[in-house]
Amino acid sequence: MADRKLKGGLFNGIASSLYSTLVFIVSPIVLILFMIGVINVAVADLGAELPQLGIDMIDEVIAGMEAFMLNVIVYAIPIIIVAFPLGFFKRGSMLRLLSGLAQVPLIALWLYYITEGGVLLVDLSNISAESFLPESLPLGFAFTGVLEMDMSGLFYLLMALIVAKGAVHIAEYGGYRSRYLRSKHKGDDDDYERPSKPSKKRRDDDWEYL
Repeated sequence: MADRKLKGGLFNGIASSLYSTLVFIVSPIVLILFMIGVINVAVADLGAELPQLGIDMIDEVIAGMEAFMLNVIVYAIPIIIVAFPLGFFKRGSMLRLLSGLAQVPLIALWLYYITEGGVLLVDLSNISAESFLPESLPLGFAFTGVLEMDMSGLFYLLMALIVAKGAVHIAEYGGYRSRYLRSKHKGDDDDYERPSKPSKKRRDDDWEYL
């Protein structure tokens, strides 16, 4: 009888990939689409009163967000691919451990990209009140240069959590390895068939215990 705590299998592999898709693709895309929707509603409310310069700049911002959304998907695809063997192989399996460790730098790379290394630079050159507000409003302001938003503290915290995720995979491997090997030995005893060639049987055993 299989050890249920070891899990693994096709269903768990698919579930692991779907979960990674939800975290690394669906959630960011929903957030970006929500932001684009808010911008479009704001532009629609201002209507013809919004200067053409402001409309052009908003269109550039939306185009940049759409391109960013596509890149988020591209960077997330390797994470989703690696998530399948992470769920497919049982706890205590060497292949599950390698899949988990391979996912760590991929997630770190994805996080580094979407946060721009924890420092977000916003170009404020040539932005003025006339760019966004109706001319009838008596407001005036202008920005020059680049605004730097330092989120390095949050970035390093998230990176530490990602590294901790790799440590969890190592601890899981050590904790379940003996149980995994006992499960494999029990399966060999129950389903033993005389191999046609000893060398083939040895190769099969080596593969199954990974």
